[in-house]
Amino acid sequence: EGAGNYATVASVIQTAVKNGQNPFEVLRVIATLSQA
Repeated sequence: EGAGNYATVASVIQTAVKNGQNPFEVLRVIATLSQA
């Protein structure tokens, strides 16, 4: 399970960087949405 979580987070960060987005901001938005 930990490896799967790592792969998901790494994928999100790589995609954000590829799209010119701030990966920390993307993770913050995901965390905010998951609490709603």
